[in-house]
Amino acid sequence: GWLARLYRDGKAVDRDLFKAASLMDEARLGKKLWWAKDEYLNILWNLHTEDGYKTLYSVCTELSESGDTVAKGWLARLYRDGKAVDRDLFKAASLMDEARLGKKLWWAKDELDEILELLDNNVNSAHLFEFP
Repeated sequence: GWLARLYRDGKAVDRDLFKAASLMDEARLGKKLWWAKDEYLNILWNLHTEDGYKTLYSVCTELSESGDTVAKGWLARLYRDGKAVDRDLFKAASLMDEARLGKKLWWAKDELDEILELLDNNVNSAHLFEFP
């Protein structure tokens, strides 16, 4: 995990997000670093490649099935932007709402608001989600 961070940030080594992703995935699967999963998902997003988005989709789909709200937030971003999946703002809003309710993602509420605004430009759908 720590070596992956060096490659991600280009500190003491040339920056290489692909190497960082590979190393962070190993750390994630080793389950010894609590933060490795979240950083792995972030690196996959920042690769800005179709393969990165497809891998992100696959990993997050598996994690979200066990209730992982962080993974649901990343899936929502993929659906919002149409990365590795067809764009689906309703699915994005639903997933981001679940991520927001999990209270682990500081960005989930703001991004849900943005998705609802995108939807509101097409359909009056803000009433579909309740806010505490």
